[in-house]
Amino acid sequence: MKTTSLLSRFLPIVPPETLTSNKAGTEWSWNPVPMKKLEGNSFLLDSTWIIVLRAGQVRFSIGLKEYDASAPSLIVLLSSSCICLIESGDKVDAGLLSLSDDFFSTLNLPNTIGTFFAVNASPVIELTPATLGPVENYRAMVHAMFSEKDHPRQMDVVRHLTTAFYLAIGYYFHKPSSSGQDSRKGHVTKEFMNLIEDHFKEHGDLAFYSGKLCMTSKYLSACVKDVTGRPALFWIKRQMILYAKSRLSDPTALIGDIGGELGFGAVSEFSRFFRKEEGKGPREYRKEVQDRLFFSQEG
Repeated sequence: MKTTSLLSRFLPIVPPETLTSNKAGTEWSWNPVPMKKLEGNSFLLDSTWIIVLRAGQVRFSIGLKEYDASAPSLIVLLSSSCICLIESGDKVDAGLLSLSDDFFSTLNLPNTIGTFFAVNASPVIELTPATLGPVENYRAMVHAMFSEKDHPRQMDVVRHLTTAFYLAIGYYFHKPSSSGQDSRKGHVTKEFMNLIEDHFKEHGDLAFYSGKLCMTSKYLSACVKDVTGRPALFWIKRQMILYAKSRLSDPTALIGDIGGELGFGAVSEFSRFFRKEEGKGPREYRKEVQDRLFFSQEG
């Protein structure tokens, strides 16, 4: 089920235009979430959800893993995650912000793959009154900016606000656990993610990373899947796609050069890879991004 159709179903009072904006491919919604109505529903996210839990408790699952969250807390659910709300307490007060993959690809954020791993491993941050304030401030500033429909730099401002928000909350996801103990598989996965950051442009093959870690590709993939729910090759490809999307958002960058930066010998090879992963070719993706940016500037 698509994110927007899910929200339209459970948030009928929200005008459709507030759920999906054509501007820069961004899906924005920050609205009260009726948790009781969502209980027992499973769905595949087509955008990243940031949920602020202001009051109450919820239990949810991502794939086969279950999580508990108590207010005040921040819950980040990554795009392509299969989630289910198992149970919610009484008097739950929660707000939802939905951000599309295309929007994230224009931010050029640092250490994206590491943060994806950290969020996937622990998607709940317990907030204090001090940390809840900046989260609410971000929501308020984004809402205010989208209320100014004629602002000429609207999307630029929102991108900078989101980058600052990412850098702020990223610290909490990357903080070491209080026990200071990591499992063997967790340690292997962290080392693997660090290697991807350093070598994904030159090496898209799993054998390189397993060799660096002195283990078989089968064992490495099993470790990563146990920790993140995804096989190792998924994370290599994801980082390559995120980089490709960020470069494709620059209209002056040649597609052949982008493919070459990722180790592809020909444009056709890069195009096949991109289409297989995204369901569309790099030229089609670039045109969609440029069309949305043009719409934003004109609208």
